[in-house]
Amino acid sequence: MGCDDRSLVYMMTIVYILIIAALASSYRLFVGPTLQDRLVSLNSITIISIIILVFLSIIENIGYYLDIAIAFLFFDFAGMIAFTKYLDERNMK
Repeated sequence: MGCDDRSLVYMMTIVYILIIAALASSYRLFVGPTLQDRLVSLNSITIISIIILVFLSIIENIGYYLDIAIAFLFFDFAGMIAFTKYLDERNMK
């Protein structure tokens, strides 16, 4: 598949913008006033890293990066469900 020079520049620009967005979201992860803010920030950082993995898979033409991205997505979803269930049960008491 591969990329030509122009699309490579566009994709790398998008990856750099996503890295900046992840850094901005990490501020809310460490400073967030509530636990829910931190949870949403962690989820957005995970989604951004999955998108970066997909772009790197396209840029480098390495297919197993997509498998890793799908596994991250599954664990992120399962972890968020488990953690919100825990928070819900904790708030019920």
